[in-house]
Amino acid sequence: MVVDWYIVLFRIIHIASAILWFGAAVFYSAFVGPTLRSAGAEGSRMFNHLVRQQKAVIFFVVVSTSTVVAGAFLYWRDSGGLDADFMQTGFGTGLTVGAVAGLLSWFLVLLVLAPTSYRLAALGEQISALERPPSQEQMASLRALQSRLNGFSIVSIASLGIATVAMATARYLNF
Repeated sequence: MVVDWYIVLFRIIHIASAILWFGAAVFYSAFVGPTLRSAGAEGSRMFNHLVRQQKAVIFFVVVSTSTVVAGAFLYWRDSGGLDADFMQTGFGTGLTVGAVAGLLSWFLVLLVLAPTSYRLAALGEQISALERPPSQEQMASLRALQSRLNGFSIVSIASLGIATVAMATARYLNF
């Protein structure tokens, strides 16, 4: 049997980066986000540190993009160049559902979660620089950005869950 190193390499990249992406997203939403929100001003400083110094947003962009790019190569290869007959099989349908769900989550990272995180960090920096308590308007903006980040994180995680289940079971769908 000949080893297809193309498939091996891209499967390793796809699966490893997906594990990092999904795991980090769940950990952030379940533990880090609620802790930061409950910590008040100190939470804003910690969030800023995560975004600016620890490059958390860059991490999410890199692992999500690695997952999608490697997955696209695998999907192209498995589908025979996007052959419609393949996509109508159980395996093809499972991979397609997983790919669409994964792409939704990726777009959320790029178009909503990353920009919202940077806006939230910038607002936190402004508030930290004040020599007075933040205004009601600043606090309202802070809460709105936190709510947006939390809500879209949940949608992203749900989408990643759908992608995971669809891709993990695709080989077993017979129709």
